[in-house]
Amino acid sequence: MHISAVLLVLSAFVGIVAADKYEVELFLTEKFRDRHTQKFGEKKQDSGCQTITHELWLMKYSRKRTRSYKVKGACCEFFSDQNCSKNSHTFTAKNRKDGVLALPSQLVQSFKCEHSDCREG
Repeated sequence: MHISAVLLVLSAFVGIVAADKYEVELFLTEKFRDRHTQKFGEKKQDSGCQTITHELWLMKYSRKRTRSYKVKGACCEFFSDQNCSKNSHTFTAKNRKDGVLALPSQLVQSFKCEHSDCREG
């Protein structure tokens, strides 16, 4: 087998694997600047509750706020507490992004993706 054929097969495999992933990005500022969280996970696999750690940017920003976000390849719910409690649900997003979040959706301390109850809208 020629090296070019091997490279072609490998690049196709990488594309297939990447297609089975989702990505969540949260930003401190509007229009997707100053990313504070980036998570990856497997599509169609419940992520469980993911707590957002704020220690690195709390020195600069006193409030735990998310001003914009991107969700690629998944349905994710976002929460204002660290336990993904239903009563702290702020918003749900499926394969979308929002460059400017309005109050009160800005407080995000946890999220979960690809669970069976996730429905946008």
